[in-house]
Amino acid sequence: MPIRLLTENETKQLSDKLQSLSKEDLRYFNPHSFDIETVKRLPSINEHWFYSLVVDDYNVGYGMIRKWDGFRAPTIGYVIWPEHRGKGYGNLIVEELVKEAHRLGFNAVKASVHWDNKASIATLRKRGFGFMGQVEEGIEKDYLWFGLSERRPD
Repeated sequence: MPIRLLTENETKQLSDKLQSLSKEDLRYFNPHSFDIETVKRLPSINEHWFYSLVVDDYNVGYGMIRKWDGFRAPTIGYVIWPEHRGKGYGNLIVEELVKEAHRLGFNAVKASVHWDNKASIATLRKRGFGFMGQVEEGIEKDYLWFGLSERRPD
């Protein structure tokens, strides 16, 4: 499997990569603080799973499955490192995160995406996600909800 659970040994490299993202990237991907202390705590957060996407021994991206109180379906999020974009890794990480969510026992998965993140919207649609609505308020008010409500065969 090309995704693997984030380990504490990888947190420094992850923090550095996240902090090096461009201002444009941060419009689309900003799920938590990127400082080393926050990133070190990620592997221990209950009902949140964080992954590295590894292809040919290279870390090409970062993804997460997060289960929030009050919601049955977890939310996925991901970023492909800029130097690895345009190679199909967005499709791969979404596919792998959905498989992992199903392996964890979830039948449905959702994702929130900035309204003008055309690449991520196309990736989610290609992987079978459907539009669910727009976030109306709060810090994610410029985001759209997409969901995948059925378990797909492996």
